[in-house]
Amino acid sequence: MKHRWPRCRTAVILFTCVLICLYAVSCPSPALAEPCAKAVPLMAADPAPCDGVLYPEALVKEHLRLRVDFEEISKKLAIEQDLHAKDLATYRLKLDAADRDLARFSNPPWYERPEINRWMGFGLGVVLSVATAFAVAQVAH
Repeated sequence: MKHRWPRCRTAVILFTCVLICLYAVSCPSPALAEPCAKAVPLMAADPAPCDGVLYPEALVKEHLRLRVDFEEISKKLAIEQDLHAKDLATYRLKLDAADRDLARFSNPPWYERPEINRWMGFGLGVVLSVATAFAVAQVAH
């Protein structure tokens, strides 16, 4: 049994190319023109002073308003990103300082460790108690 895959594949590729070409020819996009400074109301038979697609004035005003809004929002976004970058740098510095403090307090010198202070306090309390008892015994005799 012989496979016919190479012929089928070539046919599919050619058919796809034909469809793409037909779509490109039959569905053109509107040609956009530069802004026309001579835009005036026209009668049905008068020729237009400019070439291109004419848009309603309300649509153009809305587009311009949105463009201005977009520019303002872009500027605000840039400012916010700058502020957040500075905040991030500040928090990283604080985190580094906290890490240094943690490293310093996690391994204190021997005389600052809690277990040493506890046993020194206990020993000092025993010594003072014995010394007080001895002093009271000496005074009582």
